[in-house]
Amino acid sequence: MTPPRLQAARTRPCPGGCGRAVELHRYACVHCWIRLPAVLRAPIRENYRRDWDAHAAAVADGDTWFRDHPLPVDGDPAAAVPAQPTPASAPGPGQTALFDIPRRPVPTSDQL
Repeated sequence: MTPPRLQAARTRPCPGGCGRAVELHRYACVHCWIRLPAVLRAPIRENYRRDWDAHAAAVADGDTWFRDHPLPVDGDPAAAVPAQPTPASAPGPGQTALFDIPRRPVPTSDQL
């Protein structure tokens, strides 16, 4: 078990404003990372340990976005994640659901 003083030395507050502790090698907690738009996440991820200047600029853009888009009053970052589109419960006529397996045709009496 890591003593609290050492654990605090290896973490920092999440830039998303949720108050969670984030390890130093991560930019944000999972919920705040998902809340950040993909166009801002990509340069942070792609430039990490490759291009220090580009990574620092991408992190600054992410910090600005978090500052301009604060968490809701309840502070739950999971509630601030936009809902993902859900497929219709039943496919329409002539449509096949993504994972539906077509049924084998039942042979008629003359085919047996």
